[in-house]
Amino acid sequence: MRDVYIIGVGQVPVREHWDLGLRELGTRAVRAALSDAHTERVDCLLVGNMLASRLAGQDNLGTLIAGAAGLLPAEAWGVAAACASGGAAVRAAVLAVASGEHEVALGLGVEKMTDAPADEVTLALATASDQDTEAGMGFSFPAMAALIMRRYMHETGCSREAFAPFAITAHENAASSEFALFREPISARDFSDSA
Repeated sequence: MRDVYIIGVGQVPVREHWDLGLRELGTRAVRAALSDAHTERVDCLLVGNMLASRLAGQDNLGTLIAGAAGLLPAEAWGVAAACASGGAAVRAAVLAVASGEHEVALGLGVEKMTDAPADEVTLALATASDQDTEAGMGFSFPAMAALIMRRYMHETGCSREAFAPFAITAHENAASSEFALFREPISARDFSDSA
């Protein structure tokens, strides 16, 4: 395997984007990455997504976005790994270059949940869990996360406050990012008061 370098990155601000679809959001991120990389060359576009099929009735995002971004005839296909689909697309792009199959590969993650009702989004997210033992029993991901957290606290004696640094650090990092949705820092007290 040969060495791989990330030569550019691009993203769009995390917002509700009522006026933009997946094609436009993906294309904007692709164009930003290519601008940052100072290149127009892409041999392969790998698009990570979990919910487009269920929430937007749209599959084949790789070719859709490659066409809209002017990348064709580049190879383009989708990558699915639940909530890690974007990361999996980047990994697949790295492997495409490391293997020698392509010189320039672009990994993209794109998702849009705001256009669908919350109950549809919850059901769509649940498709990433085991239908026999989890989602089929009515569990949502937030419910499962809460149960896992409670079990961890029970088994380790860990307090709820021990989780505060996760939220505090995430908000602290977001405060300085023009792309973040929630840009207000929070304190340990804010965390405690949120329960």
